[in-house]
Amino acid sequence: MAANLGAYSIGHGQSLLLLGTMLALYDGAEVLLQPVFGTLSDRIGPRPVLLGGLTAFALFSAAFVLARDPAWRPRPDPVTA
Repeated sequence: MAANLGAYSIGHGQSLLLLGTMLALYDGAEVLLQPVFGTLSDRIGPRPVLLGGLTAFALFSAAFVLARDPAWRPRPDPVTA
């Protein structure tokens, strides 16, 4: 994820500030959630945690694909479009 953000943001005209913010949010979420899911994995086992994560990823990916207008998607400038 983080490795692809730079190429994605440059190709879509995003600023370096937005790229830094996205990377900071990603890293912050990772730091906060790793202990939570690590403890859960120790308690119930890694398989249900991994399957739950993959299921959530698939559902959110499908929701993104089906969304007609994601709020964060940059809109083309009507003057230049």
